Order: sequence, then structure tokens, then C-alpha cells
Amino acid sequence: MSENGVERLRRAFASLGESASSGESCPDAERIWDTVTGVASPADARAVVLHAASCGACATALRLAREIVAGMPSGARNRSAPRAWAPRAALIAASLLIAAVGAWLLSTSEPPRRIGSVTIAKAAHPLAGKDEELAWRGEESEAREMFDRAMRAYDEDDFSRSSALLARSLELEPDHADARFYLGVSLLLLGRAGEGIPALEAAARGSAGALHDEARWYLALAAVRAGDRDRARQVLSELIADGSGRREDAERLLPTLVDGR
Repeated sequence: MSENGVERLRRAFASLGESASSGESCPDAERIWDTVTGVASPADARAVVLHAASCGACATALRLAREIVAGMPSGARNRSAPRAWAPRAALIAASLLIAAVGAWLLSTSEPPRRIGSVTIAKAAHPLAGKDEELAWRGEESEAREMFDRAMRAYDEDDFSRSSALLARSLELEPDHADARFYLGVSLLLLGRAGEGIPALEAAARGSAGALHDEARWYLALAAVRAGDRDRARQVLSELIADGSGRREDAERLLPTLVDGR
């Protein structure tokens, strides 16, 4: 982008302040600039981004700041921030939010945990009615250690760590259904449903009883999140027909997926 383009964006950034009143809770221009250029601490950057999720003007400011940074030489990016901007603005906040902070929101906030009236809750550990004594083969001690560490992270809601450790455990013990199940659930809860589907499918194939039912239930949820409603309807119909432990949940979710609803 030319220097003229950068200056145009700077003026647009400043002009926001001319058409709106200030909001007391809005971050100032320096904080927005520091967030975009990577100077802000992770905690402050997260606070700015989450605020922008509900403030159209701040979403606008983030978008403009990113465009300005994209047109600047790398050595000049931390020098001076545009100062004037509007803490309350535009009716186009939704589209600006997607353009300006969508990537940040994916990495810094939890993904939506509801599908209609159904909450995507964390799977219990251990599963009710399931023997917690696990069968291990091959590199038993290391795989088991990885699994145990993963489940400690899972119990603490650290799904990034649990998914990484479970993947390592499965490298050592590829056929372990429990590890595949909790890997799939961890990825689903991270908002990476498409990546979790193969693990949940494998867990469903390689298990019986409570684990088989839970793997299919979370597979259906992952399929919905990944946009594969046909697959979700198929799995939910099987859960209902089998009289599984997730039958009532499946009966509640299935009607919301009929006819594209």
C-alpha cells in the first residue's frame, strides 16, 4: 500500500472521533495500537479484543489500525498511533467485527457452547458406569503417563494442553478409544470441531457401552458445528433407535436440524 493510502487510513481513523461521543469503558488509541502491533500484554490485548466484540466503534478502530499497520514498513509500526477515534459508532459494527477481530476472537475466547437449546458440555471424566481401568499396550508406561497428564489438563479445562498430550499418547498407543474420545471432545470445545470428528468416529468404532454412546453424541455435536447436518442427523437417529443413554438428548436436538432449521 502506498504512503498516500496509509495517510488516508490515518485520517479515516481520526475522523471517527468527529461523529460520535466518547464511551467511558472504551480503550484509548494507544491501547488499540499496541494490541494491533503486538506491544500489548496478552491480558491487555484480550481485554481490548473482547471489548471490541460488543463495541462497534472499537471494532472499527481495530480494523483501521490493522489496515494502517499492513501498509507501514515493519520498522515504523511501533512509533506513533493515530490519536482520535470514536468510542461509539457505526451501524455496520457486525461486518466490521468479522473483518477486524474475527481471527482474534477465535484464538482468545471460547467458542459458542450451545446448539439451539442444547448445551455443549464437557464430557465427564471418568464416564459414569465405565470402568476407569484402561488397557494399554506397546509403549505402555509413556502412553499412560501422557494420557494421565492430558486428563489432568482436561479436568482443569485446559483443552489446548489436553489435546496436545492426547495426540502424543495416541502416537504411542493408536488404538486407545478413551484417548481418541477425549481428544475429539477437547478439539470440539476448542472450536475445532472438524478436526475432532475423525477422533470421535474412531472412538465410537472402537468402544462399547457408555463410551460408545458418548462418542456418538459428541460426534453428532461436532458434525453440527462443522456444518455437516446430514451426518449429525444420521448419528442422532441411531442414538434414538438404539435406546442409548443419550436418547433424550438426541430427541431434543434432532428436530432443530430438520429442514435446515
